[in-house]
Amino acid sequence: MTSRSVSHCSALRDAADTTPKTIEQSLPTWDLGDLFPTARLEDLAAALARIEQHAEEFADTYRGRVASLTPEQLARAVEAYERVEESIAR
Repeated sequence: MTSRSVSHCSALRDAADTTPKTIEQSLPTWDLGDLFPTARLEDLAAALARIEQHAEEFADTYRGRVASLTPEQLARAVEAYERVEESIAR
């Protein structure tokens, strides 16, 4: 075998070794730099906690009451829901 053949075989073996070893290694990653320019774990955790709090407040306010809301109350509920959805989308 020539050194070129050995090099080629080595390259093939290295390419085959790129399979993820764990499920975490196979998951996609996202660049959140546009949303969190100085993304730190604390910033992300705080944003998620705020979203969760708003969602829980919405649920506590409107759970089991939607059918009895006046049109004005329903409009406010829809607006509140949209705010929660927008915060999730960000």
